[in-house]
Amino acid sequence: MSMGNMEFHGNSLPQGTRLRSYRIIRKLGQGGFGITYLAHDEEKNCDVVIKENMPGYIACRHSTSLQVGPTGAGAYEAEYRDTL
Repeated sequence: MSMGNMEFHGNSLPQGTRLRSYRIIRKLGQGGFGITYLAHDEEKNCDVVIKENMPGYIACRHSTSLQVGPTGAGAYEAEYRDTL
C-alpha cells in the first residue's frame, strides 16, 4: 500500500514516518515480538535503530491510520489490553 510517497508493508511503519525527531528510513527486520527500523534522528543528525514492540499474535497496525490495536476479538484482545 502506498501513502503518498510512503510505502506500507504489513505491520511495519512506512518509510518516511516521523516519530518525534526520528524519521523511519527502512525496516531492518521483523520477528514474533517486534519490528526493528533504521531511522534518522533529525535533531542529532545521526542514524539510530528503533525497536518497536509489536507481538504479531496480539497486535496489528491499521493500514490507513497506522494506529495499533488488537488482532481481533477474544482471548488475544484481553491480552492486548493488558499490555497497554
